[in-house]
Order: sequence, then structure tokens, then C-alpha cells
Amino acid sequence: LAVFLFGCSHALTFSEEDKPFVEYEYGDYGPDADYNLYSRKIIFYGNGKGEITTPIDESIGIDENAPHTVEFELEAEEIKALQSEIEKSKFFSLPENLTDLSVMDGGYKYITVHTTDKSRKVGGGNPNNETLDKLSDQMKEIIPKGTIRSFNEEIEEYQREQGVRE
Repeated sequence: LAVFLFGCSHALTFSEEDKPFVEYEYGDYGPDADYNLYSRKIIFYGNGKGEITTPIDESIGIDENAPHTVEFELEAEEIKALQSEIEKSKFFSLPENLTDLSVMDGGYKYITVHTTDKSRKVGGGNPNNETLDKLSDQMKEIIPKGTIRSFNEEIEEYQREQGVRE
């Protein structure tokens, strides 16, 4: 009986190398100035590194010279706690599309989890999901203080320099 109860559960194995184990992409859409509608992606790697990045989009003043990626270090305990929460949340059993079609504007968020043998992307427009909220909040909390704010300020300043933002 013990083999049946415990032998069937398969622990998730995350990379401990320079490969991402989780990515969180989020942004806004709706009635706002185009230059505010850039997406942000937070990526945590198995080796303790992390980054916040946004794709190059010259139409909103983010070109290859923009400060579109900021790197940082994570504590090993924080990584293990996040990985534990991912496993405990049964992330791989969530539906892939969590879009709330009743909301016309707002934002989107997606979390992609990578293990050594599979990946899964979950999220959508205005998703209302406790697991997604908890994981995204936990990711933002372990980023060094001020990093996200600084990243956004640098993008906005660069956009001003490019004449895209007032």
C-alpha cells in the first residue's frame, strides 16, 4: 500500500544549471498610451541567476540599445522555496488557458515552468487563479528590492530620450 500511495508521486526535477526553471511574463493592454504597453518577463535560472527583460519594440522606443534586460542574483533558499511551492501547487495540472473573457481590458500574465523533462505555460488575459497569483507574487517578492522599479524607470527614461514618451 505504501508503494502505491507514495511510489506513484513523481517529484519535479528542476535544472540547476544556466537554464530557466520558471518564467513570468506580464503586461497591460487596454486604453493606455502605446509606450506603456511593453511586456515584462522575469526569468529565474537554476544556477541562482535571474533577469527582468522586455522584448525589443522600436515602435515604442525600445531598441537594441535600450536597457531592456537587468540581471540579478537569487538566494538558494528562495529558489528552493519557490520550486517547492510550484510542486505543492500542482502547477502541471492547471489548465493552460486561464483567460477571463468577461473582462475587456486590463492585463495578462503567464507563468512557464520548466523541469528537466517537461515545460508548461499557464495564464491568459485577466486570469483569476489563486495558484498563478501566489506564484507570481512570490517571484516578485524574491527579486532584490527596487530592481523592478529601477528597470521600469530606466525603460521610461530611455523612451523619453527617444522622443516616444513625454
